Amino acid sequence: MKRIKRSLCVVISLLLILTGCSGNVSTTPLQNAWDNIPIPPESFVALSLEAQSPILHNTVAMTGSGYHVMAIQTDGGAWFWGGQYEENHLGDTAEHLNTPVKVMEGATAVSVESTHQSILLEDGTLWNWGENNRGEIGDGTFESRHAPVQVLEYVQTMKTGGGNCVALLEDGSLYYWGSYTYISVISALTPNGTPENIVPHPEPVLEQVTHFEVWGGTMLAIREDSSLWGWSLNDHGQLGLGHKYEVPVGKAIKLKENVQNMWPGSDTVYVLDQDGTLWGAGRNNYGMLGRESDFNYDVAHFTPMLEKVVDFEMGDFHCTALTADGRMWTWGDNRQGQLGIGKETMDETDTPVCVMDQVIKVYAHSDYTAAIRQDGSLWVWGESFDNLIERDFATPDLPTKIAEDVHSAYIGLGVIIFLKDDGTLWGIGDNDTGQLADGTFENRSQPVLIMENVRLPE
Repeated sequence: MKRIKRSLCVVISLLLILTGCSGNVSTTPLQNAWDNIPIPPESFVALSLEAQSPILHNTVAMTGSGYHVMAIQTDGGAWFWGGQYEENHLGDTAEHLNTPVKVMEGATAVSVESTHQSILLEDGTLWNWGENNRGEIGDGTFESRHAPVQVLEYVQTMKTGGGNCVALLEDGSLYYWGSYTYISVISALTPNGTPENIVPHPEPVLEQVTHFEVWGGTMLAIREDSSLWGWSLNDHGQLGLGHKYEVPVGKAIKLKENVQNMWPGSDTVYVLDQDGTLWGAGRNNYGMLGRESDFNYDVAHFTPMLEKVVDFEMGDFHCTALTADGRMWTWGDNRQGQLGIGKETMDETDTPVCVMDQVIKVYAHSDYTAAIRQDGSLWVWGESFDNLIERDFATPDLPTKIAEDVHSAYIGLGVIIFLKDDGTLWGIGDNDTGQLADGTFENRSQPVLIMENVRLPE
């Protein structure tokens, strides 16, 4: 059965490539100008794309849950809205905010997580507020803060995580504080693999860093010599060191040379080489690493998957990659139609399938996928985008256009926020915590305007 399924995947992949990637696209009231995309092969014009550099200053940020959002306007004002909870709320009220509230002036970057929020100011100071029972604020206490407090100076960029925060300083030193989730970055591990303590203030963990990412207890950093360093619980071999079972790595260790970008997940790690080759290691239960899945599904060494890659994103158990010619590829789990080829086609595939052409940016989250094409149109598919897809679209497992003139998108569970080229910020989907900032808590199946004069990412 596995052999038959694999053969079917290869045949379908070849057919999709020969037909210009895909022949079927959903038609909805939001899709007026396109009846047949991608462009058929006789009129296909390949793009010439270069690998996308990591964004240092995210001017819009949304939690993975999609419950709350932040944005910076062109005048430097930082705004916050959406879900507020007992410990992480802003100001005197813990009620959800369905209209934006200005938090600070002079902001250059924002980052949000379920427990706390961060703002980087133009003067290089980092400010945090929210829940602090794991030291994630970084002010040396475990007291929750309902207004921003200054944590660091000379910061170049930062990211909040689940109970932690990471900052890259202007001199290339990387700082980490809060909960280490599965591992201890600074302190030694106890015999059972849990952290001995939590550090509630920034501590240096690595020098000469140019870029970093953190997710689900896995931390990765690229240094000035293009070497990749990381640490993790490593319970699925995601560090590519050859450990088939849980072998925690509690401090930074060199993983690979000649790396230009990387994407950590809770159980997998993907790495882009300088030559554009995409590599992966870790959990492979739906073929996410380009190998046939079986009961022994972990891949403990970095494995080459796709060439000429310029962008990549992963959901829970599926992946999407963009190649230099503008083609978008998907593979992995397809039970919710997240591959964009029709849910009935196959449950999963370890063979990348070409879904769409003329793409310049790809996105994946949970069980759905999105793309921005060269003309600025934003497309989305996958049934788990429930309050948008399941309610209004007849074919949610095929690409459906939801907006035009889009610069960038921010994806959460059941909600998409997108920034247009003119600086207007829009949203569609869930609104139960006010994340669409339209003054209501009603879900929206058509895009609604959130804010004007929003600064584009840098």
